[in-house]
Amino acid sequence: MFVLDISSTDPAFEAELLQHRLGPVQATRLVAGPQRVIRHQRLIARDNGQSALDLVALRAGTLEYEQAGRRGRVRAGEAVLLDRRQPYRFDASASRSVAISFNHDWLTRWLPQPHALAGLHIDGSTGWGRALASVTEQLEREDAGARLVPDGLIADQIAGLVALAVGETASGEQRHDRRLVRLLQALQDNAHDPMFDADQAAAMMGLSRRSLFMACARAGSSFGQLLLKARLERARDMLGDARSIGVPVQEIGYRCGFADPGHFSRRFAQRFGQPPARWRQALHS
Repeated sequence: MFVLDISSTDPAFEAELLQHRLGPVQATRLVAGPQRVIRHQRLIARDNGQSALDLVALRAGTLEYEQAGRRGRVRAGEAVLLDRRQPYRFDASASRSVAISFNHDWLTRWLPQPHALAGLHIDGSTGWGRALASVTEQLEREDAGARLVPDGLIADQIAGLVALAVGETASGEQRHDRRLVRLLQALQDNAHDPMFDADQAAAMMGLSRRSLFMACARAGSSFGQLLLKARLERARDMLGDARSIGVPVQEIGYRCGFADPGHFSRRFAQRFGQPPARWRQALHS
């Protein structure tokens, strides 16, 4: 949980909050009376500045917000992105909303600089914003325990829709480097292939090796580091999926592009603090 300063002019203020995990992200359904919410700098320091980006999708009511020099009004069917690392405030009428909380590190699969999206308004009436609004509407209605597909897959789809909606919304210096976004997607799509390399990625994207490496540099990384990150995150997701419990750890490593089981185990432990077998056992015990 993270800390907020919440107040209301309604003496009978009530709120109902329901949270559940959606694979690697947190989903929250909220029904609340009129309220003012402030995220102060001192509160950010208090909970160590959690690195999460919250998609707040309004299902009913209105919300006026301000963050990172951006301000606006969100209506039912629209959404706003709020960064927990930066101060913000909003005033909401009696409302219903669905919030999806993305860890910054996880979200960089699709959006290289999540912090730059603080206070960005997403129109839910057109384009990919409309598709995103439909998904959040479905999340508000459905029974979380009745899903027939992995929660991680749903989280991936939502993050992809956010990236597409942001691409339609941002402009000028605010617009993400589309080349880098394409590269991150190519890494996700080919992380399973142990033979995938920079030459293949460049050819796939119609770029020279130099242009490819420049795109990597925009993310403050190298091609090899980004590919390793994609493979390890794919392995983490597979190990965390209950339906993969019967798949040997070595096989999961192979499916994530690691031909050498020892190399897979060492790299996984370096990134996540435990070897893959122990990490899986702790998660499912």
